[in-house]
Amino acid sequence: MLPEVGIEIGRSSCRPLASLPEIARTGVGLSDASAQPDLSAEGAAETDQEEELDDFESGLYLCRWPNGEFSVVKADSRREAIIELDEWAGAEPAWLVPMDQCMIDFRLNDQAEIDLVQFGQETTDFIWEQCYPALLALLSSDDALASGVGEPKASAGEIIKAAVEHERKRLWTAPHDGPPAKTELGRELQKRLGTVAVVADHFVEIAANEILRGKAGGKGKPS
Repeated sequence: MLPEVGIEIGRSSCRPLASLPEIARTGVGLSDASAQPDLSAEGAAETDQEEELDDFESGLYLCRWPNGEFSVVKADSRREAIIELDEWAGAEPAWLVPMDQCMIDFRLNDQAEIDLVQFGQETTDFIWEQCYPALLALLSSDDALASGVGEPKASAGEIIKAAVEHERKRLWTAPHDGPPAKTELGRELQKRLGTVAVVADHFVEIAANEILRGKAGGKGKPS
């Protein structure tokens, strides 16, 4: 349906199929309006999660990826941040943390490339606490620090290396418990693109709006 309304997917992110939620196949068309409303506690919780995605928190988010990397994105809500981050990969809402402040210094090198120089101290502390708590605890412990010096022990190399590897894999087995897309078409896009529900719903909304505009242009206001 997306090509029919002039939407072309030029690039998509993906995750291992094993990490995707089971795709429910109920309802037809662009919406599941004919389905009975979910009055269970689980349904209420999903509604709360949807509302929280649109809350303004700070305007800036830190995303900690399962492979140990992190990204910073400017957005007015988690939903917008997830949509922006999908340029690189599908981000679960739980991976995002609002940032109250951020200071980063860059420079232009002789090869006409932009290099990272340093993070501000508060930004550095926030990233370590949110992204690498296990490694931070080790680096601050007697196992890694020489007594009274504050520098890593000469013998701590292997311990630190193991801790870094642990941080890179720590979230690999974390459950991807984000809710499925709202519609059948959205769930199909979520499955095929290997993305998250927020992004799939975003594409479906764009497609639906294009269809409605086309109907309005050809036959007046759609009923």
